[in-house]
Amino acid sequence: MAGSPVIYIDVVFAVNFLMDFLILWSVARFGQFRTSWLKILAGALVGSFYSLVIFFPGPGFLETIGIKLLVSMIMILLSFSWHSVKYFLQALGCFYLISFMVGGAMLGGIYFLQGSLLQGSFFPGIFFLSGIPSVWLLAGLASLAFFSYLGSSLIKKGLFRRLYLVSTVVCFGEKRIAARSLVDTGNQLRDPLTRCPVMILEYSLLKEVLPSQLQDFYENREEPELEKTLQVLAGTSWAVKVRVIPFKTIGRRKGMLLGLKPDMVYVVTEEKTVKHHSVIIGVYAGTLSPENKYRALLHPELLQIA
Repeated sequence: MAGSPVIYIDVVFAVNFLMDFLILWSVARFGQFRTSWLKILAGALVGSFYSLVIFFPGPGFLETIGIKLLVSMIMILLSFSWHSVKYFLQALGCFYLISFMVGGAMLGGIYFLQGSLLQGSFFPGIFFLSGIPSVWLLAGLASLAFFSYLGSSLIKKGLFRRLYLVSTVVCFGEKRIAARSLVDTGNQLRDPLTRCPVMILEYSLLKEVLPSQLQDFYENREEPELEKTLQVLAGTSWAVKVRVIPFKTIGRRKGMLLGLKPDMVYVVTEEKTVKHHSVIIGVYAGTLSPENKYRALLHPELLQIA
């Protein structure tokens, strides 16, 4: 039909894949969610394939709001995995927040600079804007980068951290260690053997609890080695508490963190107190917060009732 828009499916797929990939990447940056390039790739592929549904005959329900929400949830699960209901809803909320901000920024910029919105046309159930210059797509990509780095910067500066600070008590036998802890959504460390979540605690807090053999390692600024640690703790009750936790982001890119199995960990929030037996304490030799606002990093799963 004369005047009908020409739509190239490969272009639609490519543009949607690029935007979905960058939005999911921005969600990871903005919310400090742990993920990988492959996971984000999988989520973006689902979104880009779904964008082609309108071009093929099929059940009309595939274009309903409920299905769109379901596809969004699948994209989030593929990109960030399942950890808890709260973690999932945070990621989903960030996804929609960034999507709406980017879309609104593009349309608002076009209207502000051109004086009116672009002309559009209808294609079975979808309204297409036509004649969008490539520069506006580039502007959308730039706004994605801006929002992601802005969110990361705000979190680092502590604007959001007030919402994630809780009180914790770590128990080793009769000894108790109280610490202000930051709920770190980026902390997904687990004991590779038991899959128990890892809570990071400063050595200075643990010092009086640890046996003198372990104190000597840290006082001499040495990195405790598993074999040497087991040798010095052989025959003591601490030998069965030792774990080794591989990590990538604490102080350096890759390494091994000494872990200890406590008897109990209490997490105290304004609403409730949660206790956990299955937790590993990662010993961090440095200072987690230069301002001493917190001295531990709490795995987000530990906010949930065991």
